Amino acid sequence: MIRSSTGPMLAVARRLLVHEEDARSTVLEATLAALRSIGQNGSGVDLPNRLQRLAIESAIGKLRNEASQKAPIDRLLPRFAEDGHHAAPIEEWPAAVRPKFQGDGARARVRAAVGSLPLPYRAALVLIDVEELSLEQAALILDLPPRVVKERLHRARMALRTQLAAILGLRPEGEPSSRRRIDAA
Repeated sequence: MIRSSTGPMLAVARRLLVHEEDARSTVLEATLAALRSIGQNGSGVDLPNRLQRLAIESAIGKLRNEASQKAPIDRLLPRFAEDGHHAAPIEEWPAAVRPKFQGDGARARVRAAVGSLPLPYRAALVLIDVEELSLEQAALILDLPPRVVKERLHRARMALRTQLAAILGLRPEGEPSSRRRIDAA
């Protein structure tokens, strides 16, 4: 059962950590922690989920020790007016960009963009959008109030959109253009 869980554990560790060596050591640490806890308080009941959670917690622990946590996200965000609103409307991307997200290099470009996000924002994005945890589950893992996780997730999504727009050669967010605006609902 542990062997079949190492693939998903390594995948989540790779999404959170930049270096392959760190991701592999995270899987090893999580596996050892799970093995030590088997038989204690029924911890073997849902072993695959427990292993996944231990891998996430171990990866986040490693990231907390990195200097990347102090990196500001503001340089990655779209431009804002003095009143706090977007400097220009957020616009729908043209259909012509869809093929650019298909193919061999697309996954690597997206992964690189996610990897460049500062830790607090990257962790929220990966846990909720990639690992599909609820806001409450991510808040528990990150040991933060849900409102803080929600704010970080929003900022991470905005920063990721800005980075992907640059990769795709689209107009930087916040610069005026004649394209169609996405209506706020």
